[in-house]
Amino acid sequence: MNWKGILNDWRIITGICTVGILLFILFLRNKALGVINSNSIFMNNEKLIFEEKVKAAYRAEFIAKIKAICIRLDIDPNWLMKVINKESAGTFSPSIKNPTSSATGLIQFMADTAKGLGTTTAKLAKMSAIDQLDYVEKYFQPYKGKMHSFADVYISVFYPAALNKADSWVFPNWVYKAQKYIDLNKNGNITLGEFKKWMNK
Repeated sequence: MNWKGILNDWRIITGICTVGILLFILFLRNKALGVINSNSIFMNNEKLIFEEKVKAAYRAEFIAKIKAICIRLDIDPNWLMKVINKESAGTFSPSIKNPTSSATGLIQFMADTAKGLGTTTAKLAKMSAIDQLDYVEKYFQPYKGKMHSFADVYISVFYPAALNKADSWVFPNWVYKAQKYIDLNKNGNITLGEFKKWMNK
């Protein structure tokens, strides 16, 4: 067999290179899937912050759904748990309502927000916590890929227009008037950095 002739045949060389490239791509794909599966297993076994505040009767189902939602949104489930804890005043109740506004439920859906999601605050208040999580996920979908921290997740709920802004960014005056307690230095405005300090209190 004339090996020199074979090696000089560009079709053979091209074929060998193509097979090599395909095998390398397959190797990278399997490595990536392995990382994803490992992360999923880790998340499924991980105890989340504040999960003891969820009613025992449906806690396991609620936590499992939180983790599944966060895998789809590509965020840490602890971030969402912290937001729900803050917004529901630690109750994790789907019917809790802000006495001074229309805000209702796990992430305090406003009336206009609920309408945009195809429901109402009255209907949300009557849902189980498990069912309301569907609307929590639906709310966050537009921000997928833009949330890289607990602060980003909370800002997506509190005032989405501030998402990914600099810490020096100042909230509109109407936000200040409604949320003066966030003005930690009492200077008459609220910066994004100030909000981040408040949300971690």
